[in-house]
Amino acid sequence: MAEDKPFFLVPWVRPDSKRNCAANGSLSGRLKITITAQTPLHFGAGQLGHDEKASLFVNLLNQENDQIALPGSSFKGMLRSVFEAVSESCMPTERDLRCSHANALCPACAMFGFLGYKGKLRFSSFPAEGEIENLALPQLYSHPSNLNQRRFYRHSTAYRQITDKAKGELYECLSPGAVLRGTITYQSLTEDQLGGLLFALGLGWGGPIYHKLGYGKPAYLGSVRLETAQEETEKTLLSSVRETSELDKLAADYYEKHRDKIGEVVAILQEAWGIIGEGNGWDMQILTY
Repeated sequence: MAEDKPFFLVPWVRPDSKRNCAANGSLSGRLKITITAQTPLHFGAGQLGHDEKASLFVNLLNQENDQIALPGSSFKGMLRSVFEAVSESCMPTERDLRCSHANALCPACAMFGFLGYKGKLRFSSFPAEGEIENLALPQLYSHPSNLNQRRFYRHSTAYRQITDKAKGELYECLSPGAVLRGTITYQSLTEDQLGGLLFALGLGWGGPIYHKLGYGKPAYLGSVRLETAQEETEKTLLSSVRETSELDKLAADYYEKHRDKIGEVVAILQEAWGIIGEGNGWDMQILTY
């Protein structure tokens, strides 16, 4: 088996127990997000169909109004996990203790919300355009979590080696090249919060990074590229930010401000997510890792 696993770990950037991120800022507006699938992408809602060619049931993609669409909550969860990693945010295991009320919120809980607190971001659904294919996946197992580390998954073009050999369930997937478009509406953000949001979206890294989204991430499904732009609205208060280059600078400024704390995590993520390689961390004899 290859030494590299399909996943990697980054250390937890512990929050300052005295820092409170609940304060409101003056920045509100809307970001246009374009998601382009680099490897097959599956996001389901528990619905089954039937693949007549294979005579098997297939796990269907989520649909809204008879159109394939990624739920905003799914994109929110993906983005939050990245934002948590590149900020001084709590771990889910200690969230109830750290963020027990609105006057003691970590950066992620202040922006994305948590049980009993709705946060400052709203996510639309993401209707999809592109080709569809049915792929088999092997059994995917959970691994023990480390309380002081966060788990992320690698990118690779080796998904065909796995799906072509797998004998498991079929999954309806958007093929590479499919595009999904939606929006993030933000309100009452500080400049630092908006910069952190943009940085989590992939701006300000000095080069491209790819995100992981949906089901089958250990089998190298769900590699996506994000593009972010400011949407013109009559009520936007961020009138000075219009061009992508300005958004990129705001994200880069966030990184420079927090570099001493998050620099190690960013370096690990950038090395793993800066390219889509060809490595395969699976034992292809028994399809496990």
